[in-house]
Amino acid sequence: MASSEMAGFVCRSCARRAQSITPSTRSLRHFSQSSRPRRSHAVPDFTSTSSSELNEVLSTLRNDHILPAYLNRSQQRLVFRKKYRSELENSSVTVSVEHEDFELKALDRGQTMAERKPLVKKAIDLVTQEKAWGQVYPLLEGLAKIRDATDQATMEKLIRRAAMEGRFGVVVQCLKAAERTGLTMRDKYVFKGVLRGLRQIVERRGWEQGALDRAIRYGNEVAVLMVDGEHMSSKRIPRKEAAVVEGNPLKNPISMATWLELHAVRAYKYGNEQDDTSKLKAYHDRIVSCFNAKRAPEWLSATPLDIPNQFLRLLPLWQGVLLTNKVLRTELPPKSKSLQDFAVSCGESLSKTVSYLREQGDHPEGSYAATAIAEYDIARKHIYSKDRHEVRPAKESKPKKEVEKREAPVEEN
Repeated sequence: MASSEMAGFVCRSCARRAQSITPSTRSLRHFSQSSRPRRSHAVPDFTSTSSSELNEVLSTLRNDHILPAYLNRSQQRLVFRKKYRSELENSSVTVSVEHEDFELKALDRGQTMAERKPLVKKAIDLVTQEKAWGQVYPLLEGLAKIRDATDQATMEKLIRRAAMEGRFGVVVQCLKAAERTGLTMRDKYVFKGVLRGLRQIVERRGWEQGALDRAIRYGNEVAVLMVDGEHMSSKRIPRKEAAVVEGNPLKNPISMATWLELHAVRAYKYGNEQDDTSKLKAYHDRIVSCFNAKRAPEWLSATPLDIPNQFLRLLPLWQGVLLTNKVLRTELPPKSKSLQDFAVSCGESLSKTVSYLREQGDHPEGSYAATAIAEYDIARKHIYSKDRHEVRPAKESKPKKEVEKREAPVEEN
């Protein structure tokens, strides 16, 4: 009786195949040794890494958590219902998912659910520690399929770590495939992580020209996604309950200041020949058009500001607006005065917080406090310096060959 029930849960060909498998070949497939083309309904695959601990965690995630989400209902009942446990333990049942064979095993649903989030957090921590960034896409794809597998703060941390390690391109790749990875900027924490990540690209390289070029390029790709209705759909978020970005983020001056700041610093430090000032003016005008002084955040006058949620959000607006004023000068419209005043007030709030942090003594390198102080000092130097930091000689003042050498674009790493 039990055997006939089992046969009803899997296709006949799979049942026959299961009977023909010898005990020595009945094993779970853990990893592929090389990347293979992704098929639309295939179970996400992980390549083997140099870390045995990471390999084990990813294998457990794939076989015990992700795979069941790719089974049909009858196969899922076979895996999770207690009355079929002995059948799976005593005889092998193999199913095929997109031409890949899997041997089913009995799982306790309650135990699996309890273990899932800690296991996912451990996987993400190990991926970042081992710099196994090639595992991020398949991991997110699998987590999107099973839903509610991780919290939003963990995803934000992953994005920030990728930016710090110079692997923000991995994040952009996942954002572009939101229908598969579930990584969408409608998710408030993902959006915050992306904005912070764009700035971290240049912070970690001391605002070098090449880093600015990369951040602006990624920023352009991100901006395109932000006007994509499909990408910004809250249905993409693989969680039942999630904090979402309300309204149009492209009409939020504090959010848009990230793009303004990147263009303003590049134009200020490396000359207009490396930056189209019309784009800088366009970003500035967009912020002016949606700025309303009456909607200034209530926490602006707080001391100290919360560093990740307030300080680091105001910093791009302060530097971006005031540097734009230095670069464009008389090209700014008269109605931008209220935005300039707001930027000045932001600077005052930032200054008070930095003074408070300095009074606390030394802060660990890489901490939020240390980052806030260092980046404030850099921005202040940009804003209040009388001259550009990277003065470009006039073309007619130097021999042609020397000018060409000095103006050669910096290669991206």
